[in-house]
Amino acid sequence: MSKIERKSTAVDTITGLHSAIIEFEKRLSIPPFQIPSAADICSDKLASLLQHLPIQVVRSRGPCYRCIGQFRLYRLATTLLEKKATIAVEIVHQRLKREMLEERYLNEVFYLPALIGLSDADIQRLYSIWNRLDVSRKDALFPSTASFSRMLGVSTHRLRNE
Repeated sequence: MSKIERKSTAVDTITGLHSAIIEFEKRLSIPPFQIPSAADICSDKLASLLQHLPIQVVRSRGPCYRCIGQFRLYRLATTLLEKKATIAVEIVHQRLKREMLEERYLNEVFYLPALIGLSDADIQRLYSIWNRLDVSRKDALFPSTASFSRMLGVSTHRLRNE
């Protein structure tokens, strides 16, 4: 059997983070990360994204799983999607040592955002492109320009004037 199996499952079959990650967050006093308002996202876009970026899990009891990767996407899914929404998961069929899980967590929480974070110049380019998009394209991405602005953490005034 392959060590990783990909399948689709309902959001509510992932019953939480792996216990090693929960303990690690407590030990480091890591507060919860900000989750956008449900009013600022299109849940179908998030569900579609999660089909391409599966949450990594291990089996728990019965048909349930515990999250061991894509921690922030897991939290977005459980907070913003319907419990029965279907998402992709990668089931890892091997035991991972606590140190490996902690390293994966730190890589996702610190290294990945630093690696792909948006600079001010990136945000300015996004605004420029946003202002050239047809309204129908904008509406397909975000419920409103204000939602897009909040997601990027900048004012709508800046968005309109770039």
